[in-house]
Amino acid sequence: MAETVSVASLAGAGVVLLVSAGQTHPVNEIEAKLAAAKANDAQTNLLPDQTHSQAESARVVGVESRQVENFEVEFSSRVNRNWEPPVSFPDELASQAVLVQSSHLESMIAQETPGVSNAVLLRGVGLLAIATAAAGVGVVLAAVLRKKISVPLKQLQQTTHRFLEGDRTIRADAFGDDEVGQLANTFNQLVEQVTASEVAMTQQIRRQTQELEQAQFFIEQARFFSTIAASETRTLQNLETLFQTAVQGARQILKADRVVIYRFSPNWSGYISAEAVDSKYPRAGGGRIEDACIGQELIEAYRKGRIVATNNVDEAGFHPDHLRLMEQLKVKANLVTPVLRDGELYGLLVAHHCAAPHVWQQPEVDFLQQLALQLGLAVDRVIFLMQKDGAILRNQQLSEITGAIANADSIGEIYQCAIAGVREALKTDRALVYLFNENWQGTVVAETVGAGFPEALGANIADPCFA
Repeated sequence: MAETVSVASLAGAGVVLLVSAGQTHPVNEIEAKLAAAKANDAQTNLLPDQTHSQAESARVVGVESRQVENFEVEFSSRVNRNWEPPVSFPDELASQAVLVQSSHLESMIAQETPGVSNAVLLRGVGLLAIATAAAGVGVVLAAVLRKKISVPLKQLQQTTHRFLEGDRTIRADAFGDDEVGQLANTFNQLVEQVTASEVAMTQQIRRQTQELEQAQFFIEQARFFSTIAASETRTLQNLETLFQTAVQGARQILKADRVVIYRFSPNWSGYISAEAVDSKYPRAGGGRIEDACIGQELIEAYRKGRIVATNNVDEAGFHPDHLRLMEQLKVKANLVTPVLRDGELYGLLVAHHCAAPHVWQQPEVDFLQQLALQLGLAVDRVIFLMQKDGAILRNQQLSEITGAIANADSIGEIYQCAIAGVREALKTDRALVYLFNENWQGTVVAETVGAGFPEALGANIADPCFA
């Protein structure tokens, strides 16, 4: 026979209740006994809280009339099949009859529900606390991750952007040995490699550019010297044209602001015979230039081939008069090479930079020196040709004079043929024949004179210098 248990215990454990016939008893007495059993169960506290949360509705089966002959209880617990009921119905209830209506039993069971709700509430509060703690941990983790990952990544992104904009000094901050730190170190290594490659490429481009510029410079020189060599240089007029061509070409090749040819006079004063100058600067030509710095010592040095390259005239320590001349012409840097004719100083070939000081390079010095040499050779050639042509002309004139004299019929005609030929050959304004008497005084017996000059024919001249 199954053991008997209290209704409260059965309701809390969620069991199936079977009631057999027995003695009758008033319902209110049964309820009182059930309440006592419930209190007893609460004191013993043998059932866990989760057992009450699993209570199910009890079902009353086989109620016959208002009499109950016996209780036989068979139950099955969902929590623990070996659970022993803490309380049994008293023996006096076994012979009493009770009529338990289903609705009344359900209302009794419903009274147990507040305990279940409290357990659920406690569980919910616990879960809420756990969720809140988890959320807090999540916030902390997010802050940590932001500090460890997001902020460094953003800084690395900004660093990369600045590098792409051209800042080659920027470097990423390495915050540690984690992935972000390793990424920053890798970025810095790449920056170093890129920067080194750019520097090497820039240097290579600069070298190639310089080589190209030098090659272009030499090509321009070759063409220019070819032009100079092919120029017609037979007369003084040809020579002046050559000088002008030379200064214009030299200014273009040297990228100078002014190039001039300074010619010396027999007394070593000088003048500008050819000039090419930028329109922004004053012309040096148009008059004689007296330079106190060009003394006999310096002239002798130039005759021996001296070349003067001045990168900055303000720092060269020039004589005040010469420095004043440089300021007048706005000269900041100059290069001076001598032009020699037959080993003698003919003039100076000078290049000026007026915008700013200039460091003269050796190819520039070599070019101007070579040009001065070419000009000196051109002067030698012209003078030689002029002398040759003059000699030929004089020989021809002498031959003509000789022939005229041979055909003359009188002494006077002979005189006249002679002085006419001499005046034409020598390009003079007057030619005459002066005859001495026994006292070494003389008379002009033949004369040819240019228009506008007085005649001296027939004049007796007593010149003590002849005595």
